[in-house]
Amino acid sequence: MRKLLLAAALLLAVPTASRAQFGLGLRIGYGMPGGDALKADTGTGLTAFKYSDLLSSQTNFQIDAMFKTGPSTAAGIYLGYAPNKLAGTPAVSCDTAGVSCSSYTLRAGLQFTGEFLDLGIVGLWGGIGTGIEAAYATQEGGGAKIDAQLRGWEWATISAGADLKLVKLINAGLYISYGFGQFTVQEVKLTSPLGSMEDNGGLGSNATTHNMFQIGLRGMFNL
Repeated sequence: MRKLLLAAALLLAVPTASRAQFGLGLRIGYGMPGGDALKADTGTGLTAFKYSDLLSSQTNFQIDAMFKTGPSTAAGIYLGYAPNKLAGTPAVSCDTAGVSCSSYTLRAGLQFTGEFLDLGIVGLWGGIGTGIEAAYATQEGGGAKIDAQLRGWEWATISAGADLKLVKLINAGLYISYGFGQFTVQEVKLTSPLGSMEDNGGLGSNATTHNMFQIGLRGMFNL
């Protein structure tokens, strides 16, 4: 009897043997930009740019590394890479013969998620994250090259989804998310046969709020 009670106590004291403590996830989503990337400045003549004037969409690939903090909650980090589809004036310039362009956005930060409703084979979850965001664009043509970068803080990204519990260790399903933040630093470098020029610094009063709405698929492997 003593041995049986001791074995039961050990099982209760070491829950790692009965439930997953770490989760590794992958998201693939389609993003639609909104809000403003830059605010107009009458003093310097800087023109306002809506985020959708620079990007028409992006395809987001995100890795989630999560640690269990409770029976249905987890905290961890996320890393995202999103190729951008340019819009407006940048897109027109890139369609010119002899000109090539590329653009992408990087994200990294902390997040917290939790399952708020367990329906058996389906689980409904929500989460919130915050981190850094950097958008890059490069244009080459006619012997010249322009490298541009906008960096800032993505204040919050709110996510929600429905997971199918396919097998014991794997969940997969749809998700939606809405993130908003502000670019606060810009870096622009022009390189040509005549030399190079740079314009770097903080955006100051020209910084404003942009957002990104995403819809996509998420898979989570629970170890």
